[in-house]
Amino acid sequence: MLGLAFSLTIFITTLSVMNGFERDIRDRLLNRAPHLILFEEKKINTELLEPAIRKNIKAQEFFVQTKMILPDFSYQQVQVIFSELINEVTVSSSLASQTNCLDGELKLMAFKSKKALWQPVPIIVTIIPLKEIADSQLIVYLPINYQAKFKGLSLYPIQGFWLNNIMAVDDLDHALKNHDPSLMTITWKKTYSTIFDALLSEKRLISVVLSLLIILIYIQLALTLILVFKDKEKDMIALYFFKGGTESIYNIFYLYGALNVILGVVLGCAGGYIVSKGLPIIVTFLENLFHFNILPYQQYFVRVFPSEFLWSDLIISGGVSLVAGLVTTHLIVKHVSKKKMEQLLRQYQ
Repeated sequence: MLGLAFSLTIFITTLSVMNGFERDIRDRLLNRAPHLILFEEKKINTELLEPAIRKNIKAQEFFVQTKMILPDFSYQQVQVIFSELINEVTVSSSLASQTNCLDGELKLMAFKSKKALWQPVPIIVTIIPLKEIADSQLIVYLPINYQAKFKGLSLYPIQGFWLNNIMAVDDLDHALKNHDPSLMTITWKKTYSTIFDALLSEKRLISVVLSLLIILIYIQLALTLILVFKDKEKDMIALYFFKGGTESIYNIFYLYGALNVILGVVLGCAGGYIVSKGLPIIVTFLENLFHFNILPYQQYFVRVFPSEFLWSDLIISGGVSLVAGLVTTHLIVKHVSKKKMEQLLRQYQ
């Protein structure tokens, strides 16, 4: 019972940690990037969409983006976004930390066209960053009127949509395609599909590995039931004759096994819920107490140990464990009460 409770607690807690990492990665990737991008020079009138779709649109952003080079910093390439929502020059925190551009001027170098890449005369514009935002990408955000300083530059007009419910991005995509089938769109699910598929595969792999712990517990339960039966062989024979055959033996053994399974699952689910909810606090307390870090937080771009409890993980893992335990108990007890009793009766005749 305790082994099952402990294994299930570890199982649910580990899934919560994986959910926490996925949540942080998703929030970080979608912190600045629109949830749906429309490659169109003219703005789409969202009033023509269905009311439910329009209600989910939190904000819109019309911008253009391109690639430029920092000549003063080893000709490093950065992404430059001209946006109507940007009022002042802004750089990402990752770029600011690598170039210290907030302390002085920042020169951006671009080329007029693909053909001009073979010519030695580029377009160089000096800007003075005034603001920094938290972003792990190397990006410079400029007001949209800064396009005039880069005459002849190849720019890509984009209309971005921000949603209240990011998981409903496919509904907006279908609505835009129904409005105009020629539109070119891309959603955050398609953009980051490789990352989230990898996270999902890792979560499934960890689930399979941790499930082996629960399977080992059920093997131990089966061995325990068999050992208890061998220790109580004479009592089993007495029950067989005085309590109505194998049915009474089945009921006693099944009650014993089922009670261990049910209590183990309940304790494991409760432990998994409590530990998952309080894991960031527990880890922070231990780190402050023993003066060490469990994770290299700077590399993971997080400040605390991530954890996100999902009821679906508890219901699925707890339900599967309960059903598997009860089925295992039934099969073992049925074997013991029938096959073993026949052997004992022949032995004591």
